[in-house]
Amino acid sequence: MIDLYSPVDTDPHKWQVKASVPALIDFREAKVSFRVRHSAPMPFMMPMDFFTNVIVFDGEKNALGAIQEVALKKWNEGRFPIESGEHNDLDIFEVNPTLMDNGYGQLSEVSLTASLLVTQNLYFGEMPVSKVSGFKDEQTGLVIANAFTVGLVTPEEVEKTWRKIEKDEELPIKPVIQMRGLVGYQSG
Repeated sequence: MIDLYSPVDTDPHKWQVKASVPALIDFREAKVSFRVRHSAPMPFMMPMDFFTNVIVFDGEKNALGAIQEVALKKWNEGRFPIESGEHNDLDIFEVNPTLMDNGYGQLSEVSLTASLLVTQNLYFGEMPVSKVSGFKDEQTGLVIANAFTVGLVTPEEVEKTWRKIEKDEELPIKPVIQMRGLVGYQSG
C-alpha cells in the first residue's frame, strides 16, 4: 500500500503534529539626522536639549511638540519612507510656517527636516503554526488545508535564532509568509 496523503492536525490526539512554515521577516531600521535652518534678523541659540525639549509651534502658535519626539513618532507610525537607502530633507512637521523660541524668548520661523539612512535586515526561519487541519501530500510534501493560524515570534527570538541573510537569493526555499517590521524608537 502506498500512502498518498497523511493527516496533518495540530489538535491534541494520537496523530497530532507540530507544524511550522518557512517565513522571511524584513526589519527596517533608520538612523536619523536633523537639519535646522534659521534666517531672520535676530539671534538664534541652541541649548544642549534643543532636539528633545524645545517645543515647535505652528503659525497660530499652537504647540506641535519637540523635534526628536515628532520625528521618531512619524518613523514609528510608518509616515517616513521605509525603503532601504538615504532619504534627505524630509519635513518633520506638516505645517508651514514652523516657529521656535530663538533662545531669547522670541518665536522665530525655522525650517526643520530629517534625513534618514534606512537599512534592511532579513531573517529566514520557521514560523510556528498553532492551528491547522488538513492533509500532507506525500508525493510533494505540501499540506492541503483550507486555512491555518500562525503563532507568534518575538523580534528578539527572530534575531537570536533565525538565519540572517543579505539577499532573497540566499533563501534555501521560498517562504510561505513574508513580513516587514519597523524597528521603533522612544523619544528622550
